Amino acid sequence: MKIPAGSVHVAQEFQFQDTVKPGQELVCRSRVSRRITRGAMNLVAVDMTVNNQEIIVLTGKLTLNLPVDGGK
Repeated sequence: MKIPAGSVHVAQEFQFQDTVKPGQELVCRSRVSRRITRGAMNLVAVDMTVNNQEIIVLTGKLTLNLPVDGGK
């Protein structure tokens, strides 16, 4: 995801569910869970899950304030 000029990182929260060892392969899945347009800005929430094989090791959410016009 390219972050356009004028974007603001508003918030983030992470919950660590388990530990991992160096060298273990992790898979991160993320999805836009909410988008609200206010004037010239989009408030976008992204949920994420990180797995070590079938075990969830981290869940989180971040919120970005992105320009509607892509920062142009």
